[in-house]
Amino acid sequence: MDSTTASHAREANVMSVWPSIASFRVGRMLGRAYNLGPRISIAGIPARPGWVIAVATLPIGVLLYVAKIAPRLLVIAGPSNPNCRRYRLTTERVVADHPFDARSRQRAKNAIHQSLDHTAYDAIECQVLPGYEWYRASDLVFTRDGIEVMRLIAVPNGESFRQTCLKTRLALIGMRKNVDPAASPIPVAKVEA
Repeated sequence: MDSTTASHAREANVMSVWPSIASFRVGRMLGRAYNLGPRISIAGIPARPGWVIAVATLPIGVLLYVAKIAPRLLVIAGPSNPNCRRYRLTTERVVADHPFDARSRQRAKNAIHQSLDHTAYDAIECQVLPGYEWYRASDLVFTRDGIEVMRLIAVPNGESFRQTCLKTRLALIGMRKNVDPAASPIPVAKVEA
C-alpha cells in the first residue's frame, strides 16, 4: 500500500459545512435587499425594512435551498447537480465534494470537486462579498506564499471554519514533526485567537 492510500485510509472528518444560498447570484441579491434600511424598533421589537422583503421572497429562498441540496438536477433523477456540494475538513485535507455522489461506488471518482492538503497552504483569508452579510457567510481563500490555491464560496460562519482549518493544520504539522523530526519544515500559519 503506497503512502497516499495509507494516508487517506486514516483520514477522518473533522467538520462539514454546506455553502449558503449566497453562493447563487440571486441569493446575494436577496441578501443585499434583506439588509436594506436602518434597524428600527416597532413596539420594542427590533425590525428592518428588508425583513418585509425577506418574508415576501421566502419562496425564492426555498427554491434556492432546494437547488443547493438536491443531488440531481431533477431532484432524484437526471444528471448530477453541480450546485450540490459540501465542504469537508478532514485530518489530512480540505475537500469540496458532491455529498451524495461520494457515497456511490459508481460515481465516487467524480464526487470530489476540489481538494487541498493541509501542507499546501500557509494562510486563509475570509472575504465577505456584498450580500453575504445577511447569511453570515464569507469566501475562504486558501493561499500559499500569497498566491490563491483554493477558494470555498459562501461558507456559513466562515471565520469558525477558517479557525478550525488552521488548528487542524497545526495539529497535522505537529504530528508529522513528532513522527519524522527530519522532515522538511512546513510553514506555520498564524492562528488568531
